[in-house]
Amino acid sequence: KRTMIASVMPDLPCGNSVTVLRLMAPDCIAPFATLHLTAAVLNSFVFDYQVRARLHGNNINYFLLQNCILPEILPMVAGGIALDSEQALLFEAVAQLASEQAQGRLRHRRPMLEALIARSYGLSLSQYSLIVNGFDALSDNAETIKSRGFWRVDNELDAALRLPLMSWNQFVLLQKIGLSAYVDYVRSKHPGACDLTSV
Repeated sequence: KRTMIASVMPDLPCGNSVTVLRLMAPDCIAPFATLHLTAAVLNSFVFDYQVRARLHGNNINYFLLQNCILPEILPMVAGGIALDSEQALLFEAVAQLASEQAQGRLRHRRPMLEALIARSYGLSLSQYSLIVNGFDALSDNAETIKSRGFWRVDNELDAALRLPLMSWNQFVLLQKIGLSAYVDYVRSKHPGACDLTSV
């Protein structure tokens, strides 16, 4: 169902089939939030889609990961580069939701996190639909490509409760109302969300 699974963990030994990445960013403005943000991006449908397109075996190695694209905001935060107001709002929202996700809380916020990560990549509705649905939901003559798609994620649940569909619906809402209104919506639905004072 998923190809890439990432986790934030202490400095402990790992087996040879586990790829270990370290955040080497002395100028990072928010190291713990950035760790959770990085894990969330690596666990996202958008990143997983890239890995699937490049993977021809069973192990994910550094060469494969180096050829995947990260959202622009991640190296900016890690490098201590100033963010504009929209980037800062996006970072705060994603970092907070990622931190809560990492602590095993609030699974129902994961679709919002997926939508915000897709936004950080600058994807259009058609592009994101291809990733989560396996077809362009906006096209009149769309052909479903389900061979390796995310349609199998949560397939034991009712369709409306599956993460790919819920993420798609959240991304549609985000694109419709804009980032600022969407973050306000997340805060109104879930008090305390997108508040970095608790990160």
